[in-house]
Amino acid sequence: MTQKTTANLKEGSTWLRLVFIILFSTILNITTCVIAVVVVIQFLSKLFTGKVVENGTIFGQNLSTYVYEIVRFLTFKSDEMPWPINPWPSGQPSDDPGEEQAEKKSADFEDSESDDPDETDEKAEPTAPAKAKRRVAKITKTKPPTKSGS
Repeated sequence: MTQKTTANLKEGSTWLRLVFIILFSTILNITTCVIAVVVVIQFLSKLFTGKVVENGTIFGQNLSTYVYEIVRFLTFKSDEMPWPINPWPSGQPSDDPGEEQAEKKSADFEDSESDDPDETDEKAEPTAPAKAKRRVAKITKTKPPTKSGS
């Protein structure tokens, strides 16, 4: 073995991460069962009352964000550890890679509309409601103002 490989094998932070990988893999399996319970409760609520439980949808969103954070940590996309090391997530993931692609598609859609206002494109019309929905989701992600020390 090379010296670099030997040094990598002796690095304590990598072995500590292995412990957390095992821990969060176990938690991920447990969350799968919790998601199944939430799905059943929501379905039964919709079936018998005609509405879903509002707190169930909020919890489901937070739980899916938590699963997302776990997967990002397990796949080495992020070094930030999920709950219980960091606070429980609230709302949608803040660094969703799909969001950048959605914004690019939205910008492309706006560019294609502005080229020739007299020409109508039948394919562009169905995507317009989705574009509006993305804008609403982006607006709701604003951060609270920070206190300034003036």
